[in-house]
Amino acid sequence: MPFNRAEREWVYRSSAGGDNTVAFGSTRNLTPAGTVIFANAPFPALDDHHDEIPPITIGPFCRHPYEAHSLINVSGMSFGAISKPAVKALSKGAKLANCWMNTGEGGLSKYHLSGGCDIVFQIGTAKYGVRDAEGGLSEKKLLEIAAHPEVKMFELKLAQGAKPGKGGLLPGAKITKRIADIRGIEPGQDSVSPNRHPEISNNKELIEFVDHIRELTGKPAGFKTVVGDADWLESLCEDIMVAGVEKAPDFITIDSGDGGTGAAPMPLMDNVGMTIREALPRVVDMN
Repeated sequence: MPFNRAEREWVYRSSAGGDNTVAFGSTRNLTPAGTVIFANAPFPALDDHHDEIPPITIGPFCRHPYEAHSLINVSGMSFGAISKPAVKALSKGAKLANCWMNTGEGGLSKYHLSGGCDIVFQIGTAKYGVRDAEGGLSEKKLLEIAAHPEVKMFELKLAQGAKPGKGGLLPGAKITKRIADIRGIEPGQDSVSPNRHPEISNNKELIEFVDHIRELTGKPAGFKTVVGDADWLESLCEDIMVAGVEKAPDFITIDSGDGGTGAAPMPLMDNVGMTIREALPRVVDMN
């Protein structure tokens, strides 16, 4: 999940140059509330004509706003969770597609930079790549990451779909010297990701932390989370209005309760957090 076997086979067949058409109508269940569909136009453009999608400016109050040219981008997958060839291929593909690539929480490697694509740097609770000796945020390392022209935005990860509200343990046996250097940790030693950022315990601190990243780097900053309580969204919006629109997060990434990861307890994976079909309409309605 979230792709079923038929969808995966369709992707494999298409990418191998095979026939990518199917017969006899859809087998997808379209009845649940929140099912995502594309609204067709009554008078579609002819095959020889298409309109350019205007870029979306993210972070209009930043010193370095970002113009996003694609509605489809590459989500976070850390180096170490996926391999060097995979990261390099995604970086090159994102450049060709003129979209951004999210690093995931595992830090920025030279493989992310190799394709020349736009990059969103994700800051997880362990702050890999921008951590100090105690595991807090290192402003010096953050500025070093921001100095890369390819790095366009920063995403503070509060929670991910497969295990919202839970941290993680990266076993020392998996931490090679290369991974340790990128993440800023010791090779061969277990590394713990807390279940939340110790600096952030309420909305006010979240807004201030995101704004601090933006002010320090000059680049757009937002956060990623899983929605578990719609009332929290309302209180967050109220606190943002109190702080002022110029201090508002530049974007919010909504992860899904049916999202995936390399390792998560099954009870959390199956039973915690709203699905994207439930959460996204609630977030959009807060606009």
